[in-house]
Amino acid sequence: KKILLVEQRSYYCHAPFLVAANIQRFVRFEEIVTAAQLRELLDRHAIGLIVFNSSVWAKTKGFQDMLRRRPSILEEARVREAGSRESCALYRVE
Repeated sequence: KKILLVEQRSYYCHAPFLVAANIQRFVRFEEIVTAAQLRELLDRHAIGLIVFNSSVWAKTKGFQDMLRRRPSILEEARVREAGSRESCALYRVE
């Protein structure tokens, strides 16, 4: 399983990951409208965890906008919060 790293400073991650910050265009959260689309992305890339940095300086606007558009999308896609600290949240993909 990989980590979906919603954080622009991906260089510090030593585990297998897929980066999803505004500075890259590989993952386009603005195109994800339904929980099924999000789940398909997670399954296609074998994502087991999501690390999300929500601080004001983080370049994670696409992910934040997706959560604002569909507040229940993570729950519907069977993604559960596993913990948080300051402005960083860890989610487990079931």
